[in-house]
Amino acid sequence: MRLPSKFTALVCCIVLIVLAGAGTTLRGQTGGFAYVANGSSNNVSAYAIDGTTGALTPVVGSPFPAGEFPYSVTVDPTGRFAYVANRYSYDVSAYTIDGTTGALTPVAGSPFPAGLYPDSVTTDPTGQFAYVANQVSNDVSAYTIDGITGALTPVAGTPFPAGTEPLSVTVDPTGKFAYVANCGIVCFGGSGPGNVSAYTIDATTGALTPVVGSPFPAGAAPSSVTTTAGPQPIRTARVAVKDHPAWSWSPIRQNPCVRIFWPKTKKG
Repeated sequence: MRLPSKFTALVCCIVLIVLAGAGTTLRGQTGGFAYVANGSSNNVSAYAIDGTTGALTPVVGSPFPAGEFPYSVTVDPTGRFAYVANRYSYDVSAYTIDGTTGALTPVAGSPFPAGLYPDSVTTDPTGQFAYVANQVSNDVSAYTIDGITGALTPVAGTPFPAGTEPLSVTVDPTGKFAYVANCGIVCFGGSGPGNVSAYTIDATTGALTPVVGSPFPAGAAPSSVTTTAGPQPIRTARVAVKDHPAWSWSPIRQNPCVRIFWPKTKKG
């Protein structure tokens, strides 16, 4: 029996939605990996995350060697590369991540030079750039990330000036702005508030430009900075059930997740 085209389209759409749900369940069973920078042992602990319980299981081969006194670790948005700021060797270790085991393998050329006492490392949401807050040299190192190898290349103009004793750096979810928490003279044993340096990020080069009014006041000895995601646009997915050059497609129903396109009879 030949099913009507609309019914066939609906069945196909339901199957797609069910498969998407099944994929979500499978991803939940494997919760990815966690990484910890161990300052005094000069290495990085790696764990597999149980997607149901949240429990951690050491990855085979963990811990993995890092530089001298690794102080901060981050993973790029693709989940393929990890970066570690090594405080006393003034550099950044870069690794590729085994997508199955979570094991770390040093990137060719790693470690990459940073400033004095790099205390924090982060990447932008696109995975194009990495930033490091250098506490003693009072600046931010900026790098482009090779999307294939994970290697770091200094951005033109780096390092970029920050406040006194920058301890933490973050990039907002839009990838347009970077923020640095500057501890201030209190970190030298003095007193007084610290502040936050704010920058715009050049989407092409990764270069940092101070925001008007920066730095902005904070409390005493600010040591960490982060941002929220902000309002998110509703994203839609289009499901094409059949492709035929004689047919055109027009949506007859829409929800925030899926648009279903039915065939429209060609006129004439």
